[in-house]
Amino acid sequence: MSNNAVVEDVNLTIYKYSSFAETFTFSYATTSYTYYAQIRDSSNTLIATFSITNSTPNVTISLTRTVIDALNTGTYSWSLKEVHTAVSDERIICKGKVFLEIQDTQTPATS
Repeated sequence: MSNNAVVEDVNLTIYKYSSFAETFTFSYATTSYTYYAQIRDSSNTLIATFSITNSTPNVTISLTRTVIDALNTGTYSWSLKEVHTAVSDERIICKGKVFLEIQDTQTPATS
């Protein structure tokens, strides 16, 4: 990804009963930035917040299985926001749909 004003459309498919991680590689050093990523429902209600790992030039968003299993299957929206630490400039750099599904070959955890 480049450091310009274009917002990338990225759809994510996340499966119940597993964890999730997606890594984005940027064409610039990401150390001057802080990143935030969230999932929202159709009413724009926050339903999950991704954990972020910033290891320049890579930024990884992730969700634990516990977080994912607490969500209902369906289609949601998500976005990744970049905040330039020194000048407090912020912008959404990625957005799209989240498809939360149950994959047939995965088995739910048993107690």
